[in-house]
Amino acid sequence: MTRLERILAKRGLSKAEVCRRTGIHPSVMTRLCKGERRPSPTVARQLSDLLGVGPDDLGYGKLEAAHEVHAALSTAQKRVARLERDAEDLAAAAVTVLEALDGIEVVVATAKARLRTAVLVSQKAGDS
Repeated sequence: MTRLERILAKRGLSKAEVCRRTGIHPSVMTRLCKGERRPSPTVARQLSDLLGVGPDDLGYGKLEAAHEVHAALSTAQKRVARLERDAEDLAAAAVTVLEALDGIEVVVATAKARLRTAVLVSQKAGDS
């Protein structure tokens, strides 16, 4: 007899009653009671709440910890992906700025050349 079956018997609950109250599918409940299946963290929480015991009492305590680690990892992966996208956007913006600066340098160089020419023309006109 599994822990879950012992607790159900102690509480006077049938598998069918647990399924009705929690929405757990009867085939899932049967496999849980036989120890053939581990519950998802959500199902483990539903059973714990209904039976008034902790996940550890059902033998599912490590599932909760694993779920928390998985959730934290998932959050971290999403943040890393967002940072990578932001870095790509920033790099693209930096390229745009550099290209604009290159264009400005060309305009400035052209303006300097024209000014030098104007100064030379002016100096020659003053010399004549």
